[in-house]
Amino acid sequence: MNLDRLRQLATELFVDNYRYEGGRYFNPLNVEAVEDQPERRQWRAVMPSIGEVASAIERDGGITQQTYQAHKTAIHAIARDVAGLRHWGSGLAELCWREDQEGKLATPAQIARFPKDGKCGGRVEEAHVNIFGKEGRSGFEGTLFQIGYDEGGYLETLRLFHQGHRDSLSVKRVDIPSLLQAIRDKAEADDSFTFPLERDAYLERIAAFNNEFGAYVRLRVFERKDGPSVYAEFKENPQVLADKLVTYAQAGGVRLRSHRGSVTVSISGDQGLADLFLERHITTVRPSTYQPIGGGLEKEDLGDWSFDPSRDAGESTLIMPYLDPDFSISLIRLYVASQKVR
Repeated sequence: MNLDRLRQLATELFVDNYRYEGGRYFNPLNVEAVEDQPERRQWRAVMPSIGEVASAIERDGGITQQTYQAHKTAIHAIARDVAGLRHWGSGLAELCWREDQEGKLATPAQIARFPKDGKCGGRVEEAHVNIFGKEGRSGFEGTLFQIGYDEGGYLETLRLFHQGHRDSLSVKRVDIPSLLQAIRDKAEADDSFTFPLERDAYLERIAAFNNEFGAYVRLRVFERKDGPSVYAEFKENPQVLADKLVTYAQAGGVRLRSHRGSVTVSISGDQGLADLFLERHITTVRPSTYQPIGGGLEKEDLGDWSFDPSRDAGESTLIMPYLDPDFSISLIRLYVASQKVR
């Protein structure tokens, strides 16, 4: 059995032909849906503006106040990425565009309150610092901008005060030369979304993997809300699989750890983590309810949906290799290699 061939096929399937964008994972089986992504639609809307800013930079030698006022949404969007502050919460990144468009400026008092860059709120009770002047929980979420110009009228200062959902306030100054270059790069970028393999060729690679290694690990395609996704299936249930992987790794001098969570078992090492699911975890909705446990606290009750080693002893295990492909491929390879020598 050629383990190098296994790694080559798995890498082609889960690294070269998988991509994460806008909170979703895409592969050649669901690539058609990528243009419906809110993030893509928003970028398409500002691309003409980005092109005009790039032209103005070449013409004027920088971003003038007039250029900023005419194209602030596009400039804020690029600046946010340069600062690494395009986050809000699970599935909420599109809210950043609302803030970029509004472009609300920080007041002198707010600027004076946070003169240094960094993440604010070291303790839990300090984590949410309301500087946005809004009521309720949403008052702890948003983005403010600090803008300044040099004596020649060119943009000299651009700072972001950003706070996503259930996050602490981050303050970051954008390096202006990096911003100018990022605008040029975005204006010239090929934004097409393609994969090395087309749909039929991708399915052929899955079939080839299963033909060669399916006696040990089999790849299966499940229809998910993001479209078809590819999973790796092992014959053992999650606990048995985790125990075997830990043992196999230990024999090779590698340390893996297993952990039993509220839903199922996970396995981790220095290089990554993988959750070990049952098929019902993939194909059915999590039936979560909460039971009071006293003191105003509640405990989640998943009933028969969570993994039970006794009840589910005969079940197989599914992992999502595309979430952490290098680690997942190493687990698949370890498992196949160990089965081969037994």
